[in-house]
Amino acid sequence: MLGLRAHPRRQTTKLDLVQYSDGIFLGKSPTIRDIETLARKQGIRTLLNLNTEGEPGELLSPNVEASWAHATDLQHDRVSSDVGGLRSEWVDRFLDTLQRVRKPVYVHSLHGRRAATVMIIPLALARGLPAVQALAEARGHGIDCELEPLRRFIATELELRDRARSPGALVGRPDSPAPVGALSGGSPPVQPGERARMGR
Repeated sequence: MLGLRAHPRRQTTKLDLVQYSDGIFLGKSPTIRDIETLARKQGIRTLLNLNTEGEPGELLSPNVEASWAHATDLQHDRVSSDVGGLRSEWVDRFLDTLQRVRKPVYVHSLHGRRAATVMIIPLALARGLPAVQALAEARGHGIDCELEPLRRFIATELELRDRARSPGALVGRPDSPAPVGALSGGSPPVQPGERARMGR
């Protein structure tokens, strides 16, 4: 559901965008053709790449993607981490970056799972959901974290942030960036997953 089926050498794929909230979309890594379509037909203004350089199976390296993004007048930012390197600091860096980039933004990782992971955490905190319920609700909207290490990271991160957050805060740590609902300047993220279909 989160995305595209693509061979790295083919540029004829479809990309499914999952809408997280106003101005925030997530999914799998785009091809060159997808980047052009995101910019010219979907109105995306920023690509936010979570991939690492040289990641096995990558469609485009982050540096090549950045070049194509700039060629189509898209802002390009990176908050890189592999699945084994996920930390609280990575989530904080991501939320800080997400807050300052131009919207609409397309957040992506190779298979869309890290993108889903980092968006489920503020969603669950904002709505007071335990990890199991947050994952189930997100899955119902097409946002799925299929890997057990990602599910464990979400559960651990939610527990840590829930314990650390101050009264009235929406995102766990006192020094954390603004909650995602405030990032788009629009409504809070209560309806993740409204799908916007992108053509070939």
